[in-house]
Order: sequence, then structure tokens, then C-alpha cells
Amino acid sequence: MADDYWRWPESRWTNPGIDWKTGETVSAGVDVGSVSSTCVIFAKTEAIGLLRKGWPKEKVLAAYSAAMAHRVAELIQRIGLVREFAITGGIAKNEGILKRIENELKTVALKPNMDTQIAGALGAALLAKDLADKRPQPR
Repeated sequence: MADDYWRWPESRWTNPGIDWKTGETVSAGVDVGSVSSTCVIFAKTEAIGLLRKGWPKEKVLAAYSAAMAHRVAELIQRIGLVREFAITGGIAKNEGILKRIENELKTVALKPNMDTQIAGALGAALLAKDLADKRPQPR
């Protein structure tokens, strides 16, 4: 369900006029309170409601993106922001959301020189290897 939270805008706004990845429309100034950052169901419902009220797709996308960025910034602050940090996963590919997170945290994230979307899988593979190396070998 949480993964769906991040993927929904990409699948929802697939028309050529809205570029989800570059963040051009995402960094537009929209009140974070427009879309809930607490729950994916609330966020989707609120975004759909704004579309039905006649909000332009770009503005709804900006509000939804602001909510995602706000939620990520809250989670980073909860665990403690360190001087150097990086954001991984698909969200790290969205420049607009990254800029919003950096603005909220008043810092700049490191830019990994790898595909950020596979970072979780790579970490899981390295952890599995470490666990396998520590396991007693059968005789």
C-alpha cells in the first residue's frame, strides 16, 4: 500500500502536458495542506476531489507532490537528519519532490551516482550475503 502512494501520481497523470519526473509543475507553489500527507487513501481521495472541483491537473499534482515531500521530510526528521544523506527509490528520480524535501529540511541531499530505484534491492542482497556468510556451514 505504501509503495502505491508513490506510484499513483505517475500512473494518474500520463498525458503529455504534465511531466511528473522533471518536477517543473511539481515545484509550483501550492499549499501543502491541500492534500493529506498522512494516508494514501486520504491523499488519493482528496486529489480526485480536487480534480472534480475543476483544479488544473498541474495544481493537483503539485499539491500531491507537496504532500509526499512533506511526509518524507517528517520521517527524516523523526529519525534524525544527519549532515549528509541521500534519498533512494523511485521518489529520488523526481526533481520537484527532491527540491521540496530539501527546502523543508533546509539542506541538500547527496546525489547517488547509481540508479536510486534499485538501492533497496541492492541493500537487501548485500544483507542476505552477510547473513549467509555468517551462517555455520554444514559439514
